[in-house]
Amino acid sequence: MTTAAAEHWNRVDNSGRVNWWSSAKCQSYYNQALCGEAALTGGSEGVRRRLAKDFPGRVFERAVSIGCGPAAKELALIADGLVGHFDLYEIAQTRIDQGRKAAEALGLLDRITHRSGDVFGSEREPEYDLVYWDHSLHHMSDVDDALAWSKAVLKPGGVIVINDYVGPNRLQWTPAEVARANAFLAESAVRRGVPVRKLHRSNIVSWLKMYRRDPSEAPQSERILAAAQRHLPGVKFEPVGGTFLNILGGVVVPLVDEDSPVIDEMLSADRQLLTEGSAHFTFAIWSA
Repeated sequence: MTTAAAEHWNRVDNSGRVNWWSSAKCQSYYNQALCGEAALTGGSEGVRRRLAKDFPGRVFERAVSIGCGPAAKELALIADGLVGHFDLYEIAQTRIDQGRKAAEALGLLDRITHRSGDVFGSEREPEYDLVYWDHSLHHMSDVDDALAWSKAVLKPGGVIVINDYVGPNRLQWTPAEVARANAFLAESAVRRGVPVRKLHRSNIVSWLKMYRRDPSEAPQSERILAAAQRHLPGVKFEPVGGTFLNILGGVVVPLVDEDSPVIDEMLSADRQLLTEGSAHFTFAIWSA
């Protein structure tokens, strides 16, 4: 599975206008949910502001991130003065190369160490001040063990950050979610002439297609909240919303400009879903 997932992520190109994270409005909406500040359009900028607010003046001298991709979020934490050094685990060589190139351009290459191998099979000794999960925990094949590891490698007083997807496994939307999303598309996008595609209900074929495309995509996302409760006593999750961001971001954002009312209406509908208890994304900071 690891080899197939690595091959997939070596091919992934998230440049351009591909999904909700490509939209400044969507990023601002997400970041504001995390830290309460508007107009923050950088990726995971809300996480950094939240850490700075919750731990004023603190520098997490040694941090670790699993599934870091090109490490843009981790490099930003270093650049902001929040992290001293990051150990980075990533299975896709293309993304490792991208991260190292970016670090070199920022003058931060000596403050990151890329590691490989089975991170969860290594010795579990307390060595990190920060364990950072930012939309990567849901890619783990065993989220229970990943969180057990996270706690075991944390120094006394260390912090675990979880900013992640906790929706349906394998991105297989529920019938209610599909119906709600299609109703929104008909009302907001189709009537404005946006050539959106109608969503189809999940089934065994869509599950298999997702697995073949990326076997690391959300195999146990639905178990994250319960696993965290088992391993991180007293952890408090804050639902971020994101049901429509996640389901419709890749459908709507590539087809419309940033000033399109469809994006505004998508975010308004996402906010309404959150009030109804529907959230695909969640956030927590836990201290040992």
